[in-house]
Amino acid sequence: MIKFKHKRLKAEWKDSRLRPDVKAVVMAIALYMKRVHGIHVIITSIFPEDNIERVSQSHAAGRAIDLRTKDWPSDLPFDVANIINESFSTGAYHENGEPMKVCVYHDSGYGKHFHIQVAVGQEVEFV
Repeated sequence: MIKFKHKRLKAEWKDSRLRPDVKAVVMAIALYMKRVHGIHVIITSIFPEDNIERVSQSHAAGRAIDLRTKDWPSDLPFDVANIINESFSTGAYHENGEPMKVCVYHDSGYGKHFHIQVAVGQEVEFV
């Protein structure tokens, strides 16, 4: 159900610094994707690599995991992101008042992917 782009990611998945709630969301996505679409989820990033510049510290803090979506049918990432964001809440808000999403589908310069995140000082909630 869950595959890893690099061997080191499998060890990082077991690292105690990784927040259990971000892992729970990834496991929910993996279960859904395998059962409904027959697709394995591939983790591409957990803790940051030295040569990759990040906008935030969410990966370094164990609050974020990136998932590959490039092999999925084109509309599927939008549908899955909507399902996840309607099902889970970070309980946090951005400065502009918008809620912080659990699942962000974006391209940060390395191709479109899911950035699964949880907030500082908040546990993700099932809504």
